[in-house]
Amino acid sequence: MSPITSSRIETAIQTTFANLVELQVSRLGLPPMPAPDFAVTAICRKQPPAADAGAGEWACTLVWQGPDRRTLRDTYDLTVGTDGCFAASVSGESLGGPRSKPRTAAR
Repeated sequence: MSPITSSRIETAIQTTFANLVELQVSRLGLPPMPAPDFAVTAICRKQPPAADAGAGEWACTLVWQGPDRRTLRDTYDLTVGTDGCFAASVSGESLGGPRSKPRTAAR
């Protein structure tokens, strides 16, 4: 069984997304908001939905609280490598720069 699971990917993308949004809010000159206050929840599924584990293509929907406390929803395509590193994109555009290796990756 693969150590790359939906729960590990969800935890990694929730943390990465919240940290990136915290930086973006700061750069936009909006009132500061710490990453945990974004209350990000991710639901990730492997594509095509054959098995819900392993490297490959995943789709993740993130539900989060914006700086004005509105509930927002975004969907990202993830490419997850066999080492647990992932890259997120929306409509083919890469987000967040270099690939991220989640701290929850298999050891």
